[in-house]
Amino acid sequence: MKHLLLSMCAVTALIANEEAESVSEIFTKSRISGELRAITQTNSKLNYINGANGSSRTNVLGGKVELATRTYKGFEAVVTAYGTAKAGSGRNETDGDYLNNGKENSNYALLGQAFLRYSNKDSFIQAGRFELDTPLMNSDDIRIVPNLFQGVYGVLSPIENITLQAGYISRMAGWENGGDNSKFQNIGALIDGMSVLDTYLVGKSSVSFAGISYGNEETPFALRIFDYMTKNVMNQVYADMAVNAGFINLQGQYLRSIGDDKLKDYLNTNAIADTMIDSTVWGASAAVALEEANLGFSVAYNESKKKTNTLNGGGTADFFGGANDPFFTSMDVLTAHELGGVKAYKGEITFDPSDTLAVALAHAVFKKDDGFKNRETDLSVAYSVRENIILEGMVSKVIETDDLGNETTNNRTRLAVR
Repeated sequence: MKHLLLSMCAVTALIANEEAESVSEIFTKSRISGELRAITQTNSKLNYINGANGSSRTNVLGGKVELATRTYKGFEAVVTAYGTAKAGSGRNETDGDYLNNGKENSNYALLGQAFLRYSNKDSFIQAGRFELDTPLMNSDDIRIVPNLFQGVYGVLSPIENITLQAGYISRMAGWENGGDNSKFQNIGALIDGMSVLDTYLVGKSSVSFAGISYGNEETPFALRIFDYMTKNVMNQVYADMAVNAGFINLQGQYLRSIGDDKLKDYLNTNAIADTMIDSTVWGASAAVALEEANLGFSVAYNESKKKTNTLNGGGTADFFGGANDPFFTSMDVLTAHELGGVKAYKGEITFDPSDTLAVALAHAVFKKDDGFKNRETDLSVAYSVRENIILEGMVSKVIETDDLGNETTNNRTRLAVR
């Protein structure tokens, strides 16, 4: 299904790359596009806004409308409006991931993209508000409104199979900004809003990042290395690599998070060193693809090293939000970076009988040393009804066992139409 969506994006990009022959054609030949999304989701166990807990049904409508000018001498402008709205009653019992969870699950709309871009073949630089796709800072576009970022971002492809990326992000909006989802809030304000650091003044903190990539999923070997520097808070280095040997794919990954010296001095001075950031996460995976049978099998492992005095028990500390969890064991609900200090195991079977249908069954177990254990099973189906209509279904079961042996279960179903 990812390949299908990328193919659709490629067609759109080719249409958009038609050069304007005059200044007037920049606007007269602009294109308008959009996407309507509808999601219905149920949970057998959900934490409500008022602190209660119970079953829920979430129905939301929304999407985006985009205006893109024709390219003229390498320059183009893009403006995109996003919106999401609850359908039906019971907002208190609604999953806030699809609405403004910073404002009591309210409806919201925003001008999410407004950027100017200069492109030269496979390279470009853009400034303004935009969607972003990097390992630890990502738009995570699986809901109604994705994460959105404000700043400068560039990609350079100097030679074949080599890609350089760099960016500077000062603000973010969307479902995961930790505050008012409908506004582009200062990264520093979002960090100050973290409960463990709500007295730490980071001022106008920002995130600067740079990355280099070699190869892709089609090449025998691929490698990515990214460095994220969150001013006055932390430095994160992420790396992953893949080896493609025929029908076998082997991968490894590593993440190191190190607290800024200024933050460490503050934590030590105020005797709250139990919120230190320093931690590591590593992982490995192996996958086998049987193309003639349209089947795929994979196993994966992640371990977040639990260290003394680390925030989130040794999990990642992505204060800037927008982390589309890159870890191999990530599931629809559970992730290794949210739990921290955990060992995670995952197995998955995929079946793609045609270019329009994809089915996957995955199971993962997340364990901690204190006896805490989470198990999640996901069955997902994606089907392209037509070129521009996609249905996505998901059934999940999450069983949590706390350190005292108490067990709770949440059954989740979701149907999305795009």
